[in-house]
Amino acid sequence: MLKRATHSRLTKSYDYSLTIKTKSVEEQEMIHLQQFIDILSNDFVNKRQLSKLSKNGIAKQVRGKVWKILIGYIPCEINKQKENLNNKRKDYIIMTNKLLKGGLTFNEEKCEEQIIKDLNRLTHDIPFLFHKKIQELMKRLLLIYAIKHPASGYVQGMSDMIVPFLIVYIDEYYFESYEKKIIDKFSQKELDELEADVYWSFCWILQSIQSHYTYDQPGIRNELKELEILTKKYNKKVDEHLKKLNMQYIQFAFRWFNCCLIREFPIELSLILWDGYISEPNGNGFEELNLYCCCSLLEIFSNTILQKDFTDLIVFLQNLPTKNWTKNDIQQLLFKAYAIYTMEHLK
Repeated sequence: MLKRATHSRLTKSYDYSLTIKTKSVEEQEMIHLQQFIDILSNDFVNKRQLSKLSKNGIAKQVRGKVWKILIGYIPCEINKQKENLNNKRKDYIIMTNKLLKGGLTFNEEKCEEQIIKDLNRLTHDIPFLFHKKIQELMKRLLLIYAIKHPASGYVQGMSDMIVPFLIVYIDEYYFESYEKKIIDKFSQKELDELEADVYWSFCWILQSIQSHYTYDQPGIRNELKELEILTKKYNKKVDEHLKKLNMQYIQFAFRWFNCCLIREFPIELSLILWDGYISEPNGNGFEELNLYCCCSLLEIFSNTILQKDFTDLIVFLQNLPTKNWTKNDIQQLLFKAYAIYTMEHLK
């Protein structure tokens, strides 16, 4: 709205300060974006610099390319990126055609049924996830993963883990919105490329946390034990309160590890969190940094936790009040997690 001449000097001053503040934020974002562009424009991308810059969030305009470089999906040599990308996409198509050519076994059909059920439970905050073409794409790549990795097969929670990659890689084609109609703009070739990129990226994550999804999920059980140890160390009152209530960490934190906190925040903030995870080498972020973020969550909400009884606390921890969190809030969570990381590695 235009300022009216009748506005008081105080109102004008307030409006002006807001304009300056907004401009400052926009300028900071442009500077942040330019820092990424400068690194990505080199003939050979300095992965170490890129990782360091990514730790507290990646400019969304380049997030897709940065993720692909950091996870090793495309090489740091600019002149090799297109060829490598095309080869990986071709490999996925060949593998898919081979695995699905003879039809599905009885167990594979049961697996497919479970995948379909889980896909229907995904967040409705992202409408394009329920587009028929995207549902089919997700179902197929999860089924292919299950067939190729019989030690784990398909496990509930995996459907959530592909969502960030879908969002980020769709943005590379059409940087617009989460509406269903966006998918109608995709050619079949683009959908095939998208599916392959999401599949290989998903495989990269699960290489680092494979034990989270094998029989009895020993990786998650170990993480829960570590969370208890860390909470006792850094937030003793919270740990004592949980024990007083006879509450087990598995009762509220299992999902935190099963889905790497993807369900606990608005998706835009989850992507910033995953920027931090992906910036860690060899996928360590999805195991170690995620653990420290879980510990930091208990610290952030410690005052509320200490005031609640068992029933109210379970409901609270399973539905954390993060809906109105901002970018600054999620960055503070990462800051706290990195602080714990530093202290734990000083030993």
